[in-house]
Amino acid sequence: MRSPLMGKLEPYKLSEGPHFFVDWRYVQAGAVGWVSKDGRPIGLWGPEGVVGPVDAQPAPRSVPRGIRLVAQKAQKSEPFLTWTKPWERMIFCYSTLIYDERLYRLWYECVSPEQWTKHTQGSANLLCYAESKDGIAWDKPSLGIVKYEGLDTNIVFGGNLCPESGFTGGTVFVDPSAPSSERYKVIFLGKASRQKMEEYRRNRPNDIDPIALSATGEATAVFGGTSPDGLHWKQVPEPLVVQCSDTQNTAYYDPQLKRYVWYARCNWYYGRRSVGRAETDNFRRIPLPEMILWPGPNLLPSDDWYTNAKTLYPGTNDIHLMFPAMYHRAEDNIEIYMASSPDGILWSLLPGGPALSPGPPGSWDGGCIFAGCGLVPLPNNRIGLPYVGFPVPHKYPRSQPMGAIAYAWWPKGRLAALEAPGIGEFSTPQLLFTGRKLLLNFQTKRTGEILVEVANSRGQTLPGRSFSDADPLNGDFLDFPVTWKGEADLGYEPGQPVILRFHMRASKLFAFEFV
Repeated sequence: MRSPLMGKLEPYKLSEGPHFFVDWRYVQAGAVGWVSKDGRPIGLWGPEGVVGPVDAQPAPRSVPRGIRLVAQKAQKSEPFLTWTKPWERMIFCYSTLIYDERLYRLWYECVSPEQWTKHTQGSANLLCYAESKDGIAWDKPSLGIVKYEGLDTNIVFGGNLCPESGFTGGTVFVDPSAPSSERYKVIFLGKASRQKMEEYRRNRPNDIDPIALSATGEATAVFGGTSPDGLHWKQVPEPLVVQCSDTQNTAYYDPQLKRYVWYARCNWYYGRRSVGRAETDNFRRIPLPEMILWPGPNLLPSDDWYTNAKTLYPGTNDIHLMFPAMYHRAEDNIEIYMASSPDGILWSLLPGGPALSPGPPGSWDGGCIFAGCGLVPLPNNRIGLPYVGFPVPHKYPRSQPMGAIAYAWWPKGRLAALEAPGIGEFSTPQLLFTGRKLLLNFQTKRTGEILVEVANSRGQTLPGRSFSDADPLNGDFLDFPVTWKGEADLGYEPGQPVILRFHMRASKLFAFEFV
């Protein structure tokens, strides 16, 4: 997997919209040179006699100081969806939320009473559908697709619609590259019959996860489905790949790569679960995944990565986010963390600890939680991610109906922060953009402030746009304009690369935008 960003040099051309501090892409790393006692630069191969700090002094250039990246803790809504229908014995761990044409659309997984009685939960689940106009009040519409004991339902897939493979761990995505008949796609886990496996082995002998095989000749495999509307589904009959990804499978079409990307669970790599990734130009055929997130030595030896919850920040194509579930085996507990990537390939776990934790013991989500797929805009300048909560720990006996879906939410654009607890400073790389004004999403303490300076590509401060001209920024704003002696224009020539310099004190910077 080669990142399309490899070898990318300044200036960086920015797309329209806000740009978020979820990694270091907008913070220049800086450099250190050396100068003589009288300030003259000394090259790497300096003159004779330069033997130490008495003869040569360090001269840092644009090195960031006093700042750190911190994942912000999510707040929680009350549950907006729980088990209310006769076919919903348990709301399962996986859901997909899409904001599509001013309509919130939710696909969620449930276990029926029959599955519970037959102990087939987790292999023959139901995919159900709900929708909302505001993301708050939800309807489970009667769709006329599947009946349950004579009742019309909101079941759209799984169950009797997948009689051979079964269904679990599925998520839905919109495919902008597909014909209208296949605009929606679903990817999920099922069973490949002995007959299908014989054919698969002949055609793809190297694309088999050994853990997926059973003694009967069957195998655990990843399957797909297509739909024109997200309601009426047609299963792809052959396995996409034989891989034991027995939790949340997520996928999307990447318009930059022009390929489908799949995020899976890779089982038992040195005895631990982890997250893998694969890409393909053919939705009917996916290769085995490559490991991208493994529980390393910074975690406890009893920790695993369970589900991945890969998503994009709404309205962007380069703010890739993941909300992986960390399973603490020693405590039988799950917490949700946050990871970011500029391209969906290179991933970093954001500092700051878990973004979401279970509620107090006895509460509806006090046992364990799993993040769903799909960040969406919510009313009142919020951004939300669905999550499923249970009142009991992950491996605790599940004897009663349970499971509910709520939002983990943040103020708009504030999933992570560039934070200066004391005094901080940094410069951006050279940036190319359209717009004459700079808006900041920021928060300061009462004694804090942010100052901004504008420079050209050679590092020369633009006239009237220095720190001494800058109006201090203080307070709590989602999109506040930066000004210099009351003027908001950036003062640069159109098409000219720009460097922004920041001085921060007791403040958090979440995003910037040019308008």
